[in-house]
Amino acid sequence: MHVELGCRQKGVHSHTITEIYVILKGHCEGYDGNGDLHHAGPMDCIYIPVGVPHAVRNSGTEELELLWIHDGVEKKGLSTYYYSEEETPKVGGVQVVKFADVEPDWSSPKASQAPYLHWLVSFVAGGKKEYVNFNPRNAIINSNIAMGLLCIYPGNKQLPHALPGTQCYVVMKGEGLLTEKGKKGGRMQALTGAWVKGGVVHAIRNLGTEPLWVMWMHERLIKREAIKYEEE
Repeated sequence: MHVELGCRQKGVHSHTITEIYVILKGHCEGYDGNGDLHHAGPMDCIYIPVGVPHAVRNSGTEELELLWIHDGVEKKGLSTYYYSEEETPKVGGVQVVKFADVEPDWSSPKASQAPYLHWLVSFVAGGKKEYVNFNPRNAIINSNIAMGLLCIYPGNKQLPHALPGTQCYVVMKGEGLLTEKGKKGGRMQALTGAWVKGGVVHAIRNLGTEPLWVMWMHERLIKREAIKYEEE
C-alpha cells in the first residue's frame, strides 16, 4: 500500500480477518475505533485484530509504503467502511511490534557461520512452544499464520531447507536469488514475492552488496522441528 506525503487512507474500516502491516518506507500514525493512536516506522509491524476499525495516515516526511497481510481469505465485500464517528464501533486492540524491540535469532543451522550468515525475527507466531517463534517475548499470538523478517548478509545464503507447509516471501530491500532443488533460480528484487510449496527444498542467496531483507510468512503454523535442512 502506498500513501502520499500528507495523505491518509480513505475511511476507517474493519475486516472479518486479522490484518497485518509491515512498514517498508516512511512513518505512519494509525488509530482505532476508540480513537487511540499508534505510530510505526520502517520494519515495524502493526497488528489489527478481526473487527477493529482502523486507518493510517502518512505522518513522515516522505512517501509511506507498507505491505499488508491477512491471516485468512476475506470474501469480497465483507470489509466495512465507516464515514462518521457515530457509526464507527468503539473497538480497539491494535498492537505494534517495534523492529528495535525484537532481538535477532541466529539459531538456525549454520546461521552464524559464513557463507550462511543470516538471522530471523518473528512478529506473529503460534501460541504453543513447539511452533516457530524466534521472539516469544515480543511476537503476537495468532492461531492461523506466522510471519516475520529474514536478514541475509552480503555474499551469504540460507542452508537449503523444506517446510511441511507453504511459505511466502516478499523482498523488502536488496536483491536475492531464490533456488528450488532441481530448478533454475529466480532473481528477487524489492517487492518481488515468491510462494514455495510445502516439502520443496529451497534457499535464498544475497546477490547484492547490502543486507537482503525479506518478509516471510507461513500459511499455517509449523513446528520448528518439522523444518528439514540439507547439508551442502
